[in-house]
Amino acid sequence: MTDLPTLIKQSRDLERKIKKIKTRNANRDLIDKRKILEAQIDQQTEKLNDINGNIESSQKQMLDVCDGLGEAARQVKRLSKYDRWDLEVVLVSEDVHSSSRTVRSLYRNCWMRRMKRNPLPSSKNYAEQERRKQ
Repeated sequence: MTDLPTLIKQSRDLERKIKKIKTRNANRDLIDKRKILEAQIDQQTEKLNDINGNIESSQKQMLDVCDGLGEAARQVKRLSKYDRWDLEVVLVSEDVHSSSRTVRSLYRNCWMRRMKRNPLPSSKNYAEQERRKQ
């Protein structure tokens, strides 16, 4: 048999080996967990980037809508200096053949069409132009 000091030394060596193996296994587990966490971080980062892209797109759409509202407000302000009755007369004279439409729809449809062609003239000048045409 082996003597006691040799057995003690072998026992300590085995304890060190067991400790190294446990440490190595623990490190492998940590490395695996780290890889899993890095993959999750990458997925979450992609989701955040998608969300940011959607937010930017929504902000752009909101700005486009605001621009449209601003343009509409400018047109309303521009038209507010004209007398509504004058505008309705102008519109009715332009669309005489469409009798099924109401004056209100004529007003809405025609001033939009007119604004595309040219801005509305002052009511005095327009009345004179209409008399000359007839």
